[in-house]
Amino acid sequence: MTNPKVTVLMSVYNGEEYLKEAIDSILNQTFKDFEFVTVNDGSTDRTAEILQSYQDHRIKIINNERNVGLTKSLNKGLKMARGEYVARMDADDISFAERFEKQVGYLNNHPEIALVGTGFEKIDETGQKISSTPGLNSEGIYYTLTFYNCIVHSSVMFRKKIVLEIGGYDENLAKSQDLDLWHKISRKSKINVLGEVLVKRREIEVSISNLCRPEQDYYAKKIFVRNITDLMGNQVNIEKILCFHDEGFWERRSFIVMYDSVLELEKIQKKLITECPFWLNKNKLKECCDYKLQICIISIILNARFFDLIRLLSYSKYRKLFFLLLKRKLGEKFHQNEVTLSFLIKCFCFDIGQRVN
Repeated sequence: MTNPKVTVLMSVYNGEEYLKEAIDSILNQTFKDFEFVTVNDGSTDRTAEILQSYQDHRIKIINNERNVGLTKSLNKGLKMARGEYVARMDADDISFAERFEKQVGYLNNHPEIALVGTGFEKIDETGQKISSTPGLNSEGIYYTLTFYNCIVHSSVMFRKKIVLEIGGYDENLAKSQDLDLWHKISRKSKINVLGEVLVKRREIEVSISNLCRPEQDYYAKKIFVRNITDLMGNQVNIEKILCFHDEGFWERRSFIVMYDSVLELEKIQKKLITECPFWLNKNKLKECCDYKLQICIISIILNARFFDLIRLLSYSKYRKLFFLLLKRKLGEKFHQNEVTLSFLIKCFCFDIGQRVN
């Protein structure tokens, strides 16, 4: 029997409410050459009944006698996967019909890419759209994965061989196992995220990301500290950079960054640029670093950290970034000798949700 091109890998635990919608979105893909490996991780609701109701020969069900957790379940399914590519799926998310077709085509045409994700649409329990997030470029992904996760787990398709060589998901991590794996892959090969939204990610109160938030934060922080330590050794003060590990850090206006933290961050950025792998564009990585420094500048301004601001603007590089940011936001008529309180107030209100392309 010929192996399928793609193995779809999904683990589910008590996911009866949205499971059928998730499965249907996979079976309705325009790309048909796949097997659907589903691990029922000791569910006690109607999950098993729903899985058994499908007669599609592509669905392969693995039943765990007891709940062993997402990480071990994914590795169990990964070992059974016959496809060259593995596409992840979560039991409460939805894939657009053309997702696999576009990801397979992309991986086929870009052999240097180990993993490709997609943009995603955040939806609520009823399926109503909350927001939409496009993808980052490869340099932005490489940078961001040092600090936090920027790739939706259920959006990825990766080359099975590379993930198996890495050792699969780390079973020492009960949560944030995807962040750990993406980071490891990004240090060995190139990752990209398609700008097109091809997945709907459901935000519900009992999802793993909400129900287990304290535990998830613990593991995410643990991975962050390990990443920085591996990169920098004892060259940075971990306590001063902990503010950068939260995945929502760059989107919030309430975060606080101090001048000393910015100095530590710049050390990390310099090391990332110095060790930039050959498959990335070093200039684009530097642009990403400068953009993140600009957001730190805004944090200091927004939180009225006067002495930090004075020290920050006394450093020529940070001062230049500050003026470039103002010029970009306020228009080409802005000149450095026209800095007034009104300009600063306008700056405080700017949208920091931009990204480096």
